[in-house]
Formats: sequence, structure tokens, C-alpha cells
Amino acid sequence: MGSYLLVSGLSFFTCFIIAAFLFSALCKIPFLRDNLLSSSFAVVSSIIVVVLPISIMLWYPYDLVSDITLWQYLASLLSVLLIFASLFFRNSLATVLGVILAATSAVLTSGIDIAFFPAFPLWLNQLIAIAALVGFSFGWRCLCGLTPLPQIEGITISGGLFILALLGFAPFILGLSSSAILGAFTAAYLYGAKHPLSINSAPLIGFIFGWLGLIAYGEYLLPCFLIFALFYLAELIISLSKKCLPLSRHTDMAYNTVSLTSFSEGLPAAILLRILWSSNLLLLIFGILQIHGNNIYSLLTFSAIVTFWQLYRLANWQQSSASAPSIKSALRNWLNSDKNNQDKS
Repeated sequence: MGSYLLVSGLSFFTCFIIAAFLFSALCKIPFLRDNLLSSSFAVVSSIIVVVLPISIMLWYPYDLVSDITLWQYLASLLSVLLIFASLFFRNSLATVLGVILAATSAVLTSGIDIAFFPAFPLWLNQLIAIAALVGFSFGWRCLCGLTPLPQIEGITISGGLFILALLGFAPFILGLSSSAILGAFTAAYLYGAKHPLSINSAPLIGFIFGWLGLIAYGEYLLPCFLIFALFYLAELIISLSKKCLPLSRHTDMAYNTVSLTSFSEGLPAAILLRILWSSNLLLLIFGILQIHGNNIYSLLTFSAIVTFWQLYRLANWQQSSASAPSIKSALRNWLNSDKNNQDKS
């Protein structure tokens, strides 16, 4: 366990340092500044550089539930390079084709027996997995309208899987990959004010977390992963619903999220960050507890209710703040009323 903690910690800090250096260096180049290549290259290269050599040197197949070989795992990971190559064309059609090819490659080379619907044939289940991975990738775009939102969601998903691996409920290689991704997104969060993740690189970033979900499915950790990603999925559902309305104000999903709408209406950034972090911390706890759940529905349903309730509070922050006084003001009113009662007596 000590060596596992040491390797995981080293992977986190190594990826953090590489990503931080790339964020600060690449964004100074005029060709890369304010476009999709700098942010995506900083995140993807740091993850691959860290995971690739350690995976080859420290492959532990005995703690895997599914029969995934080292080369199948790395092949599905390296499918992100297909999307990264498509970004150089700066064309939406090329990006779509790149994501579809990467999703197909990741599903077919993962070595995971996909059976979402046991009555369906294998090829149909694989097709459903590819469609889900493509949707998860492009849906990440909805988070990029607000600077810290994709970083917070990335930290929650990768951090949850990393904690499960530290507790012994996830394989070492999944924990290693999660720790590397956690390091990259911690650097992205700290550099978010000056160098935010580009909205055009969102499919690549979303694919990385969709790939984590694919591996988590093979390790019977999909309910935990869904709870970790529940805030993102809820924002995606709401954003997509707003886009489909006939009188929608914004056709771009990035501007339809509850978080961005509340912030644009005047919600202070400190309160917004507190709600985002507290909501994701709850999901982090629920996702870890799900590993001991008797079924895959109860805690997931409860987490969904809590998430949508938090989004409801976020959407109606003006009403709630006006109707509910703060603890400090309530205490002051109570002390004043007590003092008035004493003066009257």
C-alpha cells in the first residue's frame, strides 16, 4: 500500500508540474494563445506522458475485474490522439469524425464485454457504447461557458475514482490514470483565470472522462462514476432542454447552464464557487458510499434528487437569499429582540 501511495502521489505531482508548465508556456505563443490547441495539448500531453511509462513498468493485471491487457488499456487511452489530430484542421466536421473514430477505437480495443442490454447482440451494445461516449464528449461543451466549471467537474470525477483506487475498490492502473488526470485538472483550475480551457477543445476533454467511464464500467464501477459525473449530466440535460425549446435564447449549450445563467444574473462568484464545490463534494461522498450499496439505483436516485435541488437553489438564488436571512443577521436580530425585552421589563 505504501508503494502504491508513493507512485500515485508522484504521478499526481508530475502531471501537475507538466500541465502547469505547459499552461504557462504555450499560452505565450501568439499562434496558440486563446485557441483550442494550447489548453488541450497541456492536458492531454501531461496525462499521456505520465500514464504511459508507469503503466508499462507497473502493470498489475491481478487487481482488474475485466480481462483487459496492458496494450488494450493503452490503445483505448491513446485514442485521444485521434481527436487531438483532428483539432489541427480547425474544422467542426473533422472534429466530429475524430471523436467518432476515437470512440470506436476506444470501445473496440478496450477488451471490455459491453452488455448494457443483455438481450441485444454484442455489436449493438458496442454501438450504444460508442454513441454514449460521443455524446459524453460533445456534451462537455456545455460546461465551458463558465471558466471554473469544467475544472471542478474534472477534479470531482477523477478524484472520486482516485479515492476508490486508494481504498482498494478500483484497480491500480485506473487509480494511476485518475491521479494523473486529477493533477492536470488541478493545474487547469489554478490557471483557469488567465488560461481557461478552450471551448473548442471540449470534445477532447470530455472524451478523456468518457474513457474513464468506459474503464469504470468494465470494473463494475459505473454507478459510482455516474454519481461523480451527476452534476455535469444534470447541467447537460438542462442545457440541452433549453436549446430544444422553440423560443430558446441561446442555441449554444454553453450559455444555457444554470451555473452560467445565475452568474450572469448577478450571483457573486464566491457564493457560486461555494455551491459548486459543496454540491460536488456531496456527490464525491455519495459515489464512494455507492461501493457498499445493495443496488445501483437507490443512492444514484437520491444523488440525482440532491443535485437537481442544488441546481434549483442556484437558479433561484435571488429569491432564497431575499427570503432566508444569513446566520449572522438572524443572530443579531435575536440579540436585539432579547435586549428590547429586557429593557421593557
